[in-house]
Amino acid sequence: IGLTLVALLVSYLPAMYAAFARRESAVTLLEIRAGSPPSASELLVRVHEIGGFDGLDAYWADWQQWFVELEESHTSLTALIFFRSPQPQRSWVTAAGAVLDSVALIGAVLKRGASAQERMTLRAGVFALRRIADFFDIAYQQKPDPSGPVSVRRGEFDAVYERLEKEGLQVGVEAEQAWADFVAARVQYDEVLLALATLTMAPEAPWSSDRALRPDDGDPLRGGDKKRDSRLNRWRRGVLRGSTKPRARPRVADPTALGGSGPDEDAQGPIERESATPNR
Repeated sequence: IGLTLVALLVSYLPAMYAAFARRESAVTLLEIRAGSPPSASELLVRVHEIGGFDGLDAYWADWQQWFVELEESHTSLTALIFFRSPQPQRSWVTAAGAVLDSVALIGAVLKRGASAQERMTLRAGVFALRRIADFFDIAYQQKPDPSGPVSVRRGEFDAVYERLEKEGLQVGVEAEQAWADFVAARVQYDEVLLALATLTMAPEAPWSSDRALRPDDGDPLRGGDKKRDSRLNRWRRGVLRGSTKPRARPRVADPTALGGSGPDEDAQGPIERESATPNR
C-alpha cells in the first residue's frame, strides 16, 4: 500500500508541473506588454504605441483559454494556487487582475467599446477567480451592485483616463460615464481578486495586491466561520473606505452576462458562502 501511494503521488508531479509551466509562460509574456509589476494602463499604452489594437482579439482569446485552464487546474490541483512564480515580482493573481482591468478599461473608456471576445474573456476570468475562491470558502456577493463600491478610487481611475487620453488613445467616453462602466465591470471580480491576492501573499501590483491589506488582528481569510467573517467584513470596509460611487448609470449593468445569466448564477446555488461547506 505504501509503494502504491508513493506511485500515485509521484504521478501527480508531471501534471502539476505541466499546468504550472503553462500558467507561468503566459504570466511571463504579459510582462512584455504590461510591465513589471503588470499594469492595465501600461498594457493599453504599449499596445497603442505598436499599433496592435486590431489584433487584440486573438490575444484576449489566448487569455480566455488561460482562465479556463486556470480554473480547471487550480480547483483540481489546488496546491498550484500557492506555487510562486520563478521571479518574485510576478504572480498569477496580479496577472489575472491586470488582464481583467485592461478589458474593463477598454469597454469603459475607449470609443470603440468592448468587443465580443473581450467580454467573453472578462466572463471567463470572473468565472475562474470565483470558482477558485469557492474552494477556499471565500464569501463574495452573488449579485454585486453595478454601482459598486470597488477598491479602485475615483482619483486613480481619473489618472489612468487622463494618461490614455494624453497618449493618443481614442477615448470617446466622458469621464463620469467611463467611471460608471468601469465600476460595473470591476465589481464583478473586485472582492475575489483582492481576497486571492491576500491568500497567496502576491507581490505588490497596482489595483490588486497593493490594496489586499490584512487587519491588525490577523488574516481575514482564516479562523472559524464567525470570527473569519467578522475579520473579512472589517477588512473589506477598510479597503473600500473612501470609494466613490458613480453618478452616472452604467451602459451595461453586468458586462459578464453576455445577454444571458451572469457567472453568479450557478447550478449549485448561491455563491454567498458564509455558511457553506467548501468542496474539498
